[in-house]
Amino acid sequence: MRAWLEENGGAAAARLLSVYETAGVERRASVVPIEEVFAPRDFERQNDRYIDIARAAGAETARRALERAELRPADVDLVVSVSCTGFMIPAVDAYVADALGMGPRLARLPITESGCAGGVLALARAGDYL
Repeated sequence: MRAWLEENGGAAAARLLSVYETAGVERRASVVPIEEVFAPRDFERQNDRYIDIARAAGAETARRALERAELRPADVDLVVSVSCTGFMIPAVDAYVADALGMGPRLARLPITESGCAGGVLALARAGDYL
């Protein structure tokens, strides 16, 4: 990220680097290269890319989480998904539930259009469910 910002950040590069380096974030991850994150593209192309990645990454991430927790897909009562990156109907949680065979009694709560607060909102609603 540092190298990309230094090369492409323009006048804001120093400020962006300061935020990046002092945010206290130990590890960042992205499913696409940094060049793609900031590349200009039309909404339809970006959203199609989001759908492809969200479905695959969502299912794989859920599968790994279940394995680590030593749970079966049928043990899950609620799936909360959060995104402000793209739009899809049904939401990504429906595809994840189907891919893992979570069953028809699963409750789903897709949260969209909440921006960065979506993660906190998801944790709060999941907590309400417990």
